[in-house]
Amino acid sequence: MAVSLPGARLTVQNESGTVERTLTAEITNLSAGGAVVRVPKNLPTSAESSGLRFRLDFSMDMADPLGDKRPWEVLWSGSGVARMELSLTCEILEILTEGDGSGTTELARCNFGLEFSRTGDLIREFVNQYQRVRKLRKDE
Repeated sequence: MAVSLPGARLTVQNESGTVERTLTAEITNLSAGGAVVRVPKNLPTSAESSGLRFRLDFSMDMADPLGDKRPWEVLWSGSGVARMELSLTCEILEILTEGDGSGTTELARCNFGLEFSRTGDLIREFVNQYQRVRKLRKDE
């Protein structure tokens, strides 16, 4: 089950950090290891442009993972903070395909390199929460 998050931002920086460009992005599939992200067309991969650094900014809300919480629902009873803002360095591994059919976007596969980290654990927990709530919606 794909975990999608609208409202993400992909920041592209040159090697020295003096030039920065922020692009609107949409995560179409999130995992602890990385994400598939819809981005503007013609984004280079990390291998094609070793002088560029990429950072993906997005938020995860355990209390409202799908962004459609109903007023009577209590979806999160965890001990940690329900809403988290993440800013993760990522490597653009490959450009997969056209993003939305408009010819202006494409899908990029990104690697966070977080498999065995606390941040990776938080993302896994969010993915599980997202899938649980999505199944709950489907069963209604």
